[in-house]
Amino acid sequence: METTLQISGMTCGMCVQHVTQALQSVSGVQNAAVDLTAGRALVQHNESAEIKAMIEAVAEEGYTAQPG
Repeated sequence: METTLQISGMTCGMCVQHVTQALQSVSGVQNAAVDLTAGRALVQHNESAEIKAMIEAVAEEGYTAQPG
């Protein structure tokens, strides 16, 4: 499965790294490709991964995420 998240608050490459690591730490997430310019992440995951958990993981790093 794939989910696209709109990410707000990223300003640099380190932000991308933090968001990527946060998303990949979520149970069931297989890969996360974060695009700074577009302000979004494409997350590949299995059915057990919860979008709510992805959003919370991003929030813990200080960014805002929403499905989109």
